[in-house]
Amino acid sequence: MTLPSPPDTSRIKAFGDHLGDGIVQLCFSLPVPNGAAAEAAAAALVGKMGMERVQVVHRQELDAHVTFFTVFARCRHEVNFRQFEDLVPERPCLSQSEIEERLAKLGLGEVVLVGAATGTDTHSVGLDAILNLKGYHGEHGLEAYKGLQVHNLGSQVPNEDLLERAAALGAHAVLVSQTVTQQDLHKKNLAALRAAARKHTRLRNTLFICGGPHLEPELARELDYDACFGRGCTPAHVATFLVEHFERQLTQAN
Repeated sequence: MTLPSPPDTSRIKAFGDHLGDGIVQLCFSLPVPNGAAAEAAAAALVGKMGMERVQVVHRQELDAHVTFFTVFARCRHEVNFRQFEDLVPERPCLSQSEIEERLAKLGLGEVVLVGAATGTDTHSVGLDAILNLKGYHGEHGLEAYKGLQVHNLGSQVPNEDLLERAAALGAHAVLVSQTVTQQDLHKKNLAALRAAARKHTRLRNTLFICGGPHLEPELARELDYDACFGRGCTPAHVATFLVEHFERQLTQAN
């Protein structure tokens, strides 16, 4: 692969081997038996996407009536990257020492956090990266922060079990991790959690935070979550949000 020099970002294209060649790789399945006809259908489908120089480089039978394809093709389209550069601003982040110092000034004692991947979600890597002592990319998780008391309940936790535990512990915040699914099960589960939480009087003032690599803030607002942390967020991002929220709450109370 030829590594690019800094391009004119007002007009950028995908590339595979050489800057600007437009080469992309697509992977998908079709509900047809493996064979030459299946390959032709896959190539035709990619052509209808507006792709050129279509090559089916791999096909594999998944079962008698399903075939998986890997396709190379040339995309002729380009985008203006400059229009996106300011679309998603970097989330400000305090250091661990700054967070601990400001938590101590709140007078709340320990801030209790209860987290889980709920429903049928078995993915706990992101949740563990945020909550557990080991943390993420050399940054300690929230268990390492003075002033935070962290309870990680793990994966496949029923919503009601999470809420009961949070209420029993007097949680200041509930953190729920969800993996985005094609069937939108994550939306249904997140909505069900918030609906059930409203029935718990002891959780009336509890923060509800959702997170996952593909969750969007718009979804969090739609489902009545106080914050959403997606791809690239670290324990310090979550802790910064918490301390700033409680500082605002304290200021308003005074």
